[in-house]
Amino acid sequence: MYSKQFDKALKALKEAEKMDGSELLVQLNLAHFYLLTDDYKRAKELHKKYKTQNITSKLSWVEKTKSDFAELQKTGFKNDDFEKILKLLQD
Repeated sequence: MYSKQFDKALKALKEAEKMDGSELLVQLNLAHFYLLTDDYKRAKELHKKYKTQNITSKLSWVEKTKSDFAELQKTGFKNDDFEKILKLLQD
């Protein structure tokens, strides 16, 4: 996604999802993909579904989302919906 090759990113994420649909890192990256491709509704659905889960034993969905958004912004991605998602995760 960082190279903005969104078609390739979606294909890779869908393949990963087929291999292990319960892998939350794949789901989080899908949520990011949807957000970056202007599909706020689908991104929001995934964030609402998994916001209480942990990505790893020491890293929550919310913490990973915050760090990912910060990294995306540092690398030049601008998206007004980042703030909406962060607010949703606080509710």
